[in-house]
This record gives sequence, structure tokens and C-alpha cells, in this order.
Amino acid sequence: MTINRSVQKRMRSLEESGYGRCGLLDEELTTSELYVIELEDARLSVYRSGFAVKQNGQDFFYRFDEVLEIVSCLTAELCSRASADQNINFSLPLKVRFEVGEVVLHIPFLAYSRILNVLADMWNSVEKRGEQ
Repeated sequence: MTINRSVQKRMRSLEESGYGRCGLLDEELTTSELYVIELEDARLSVYRSGFAVKQNGQDFFYRFDEVLEIVSCLTAELCSRASADQNINFSLPLKVRFEVGEVVLHIPFLAYSRILNVLADMWNSVEKRGEQ
């Protein structure tokens, strides 16, 4: 699977902003890891075929072709409130739903939309490949 340019740009932007490490740039990461970020309660690793979550000492791998829905809680109201309060140091839940169950990731506010778009774009590209 080829990683599209917008996903690559978002992963690089996240790394440059101090949110995680991009396997496209970081030689310390294994070649299969495209992007890794330490979240407040888990570690998220993105691969070409899916993503892994390490939480409470356990590793879970989820394939993009198993994802039914990615649910964002980011709203314009929330962004306005953060700006008005001048508080950007918080995390938001991002839900990824499967046929059976879901995983909830707590993503830093300033990285939220980029991580959401990385996961959604990779999921969508797997879906499009499956339709062909």
C-alpha cells in the first residue's frame, strides 16, 4: 500500500510539532512503523495495514479493513472554548468502532485533527482498495 502525500505530510507535521515520531523520517523506528505517539494512557503505532495500541502492558493490533467507523468528538464549539479559555493542554477521546467492540484513544487537542485524518485516510484507502 502506498501512503498518500497528505498522510505523509500530516505525520511529518505531527513529528515536527513534537507529537510522536514518524517512521518516514526516524531511522530508530522499525521499517514497518509509519508513525508512533505516546498518549496519556497508551502508545499508538500506525502501520500500513492497521494500527497497534499498547495499553496497560498489553498490545492490541487492529486492521484498517476491520474498522466500521471512526468517531470524532471535535467540534467548532470545543475549539472556540479552548481558544477563549486559552487552554490547549487537554486530550479528547477518539473512538474507533469495529463489528464487535471499540477502542477509545485519548489524543492531545493540538494533535487531534491530524491523527484523526491519518487514521481516517488510511482506513478509507483500504476501503477503496477493497471495493475495486
